[in-house]
Amino acid sequence: MGVVYEIADAEKSDLDRHEALGFGYDEKQVELKTEQGTLRAWMYYATRINNSLKPFHWYKDHVLIGARENGLPADYITQIEAVESIDDPKPERHARELSIYSNT
Repeated sequence: MGVVYEIADAEKSDLDRHEALGFGYDEKQVELKTEQGTLRAWMYYATRINNSLKPFHWYKDHVLIGARENGLPADYITQIEAVESIDDPKPERHARELSIYSNT
């Protein structure tokens, strides 16, 4: 369950940098089954799992906003809401991350 985005080739290096490709994350091609058939896509995945780490509140908010905007099922959203998140030690980053929603 999720959302697939298409980006321009010129945007890929920026996305790789933001997703920390090569620094705890890698990418792989996957086949997704959709109502229209099979779709090939690239995804990022963690290469080092540490179950003691928790997402910052702002990151969890990004995920929840995206899930709601894209009409993901309520039970899936409830599962995301149940994920424990923590304060970001850099409050200015929290404000900057969530500021993208103030113009919508």
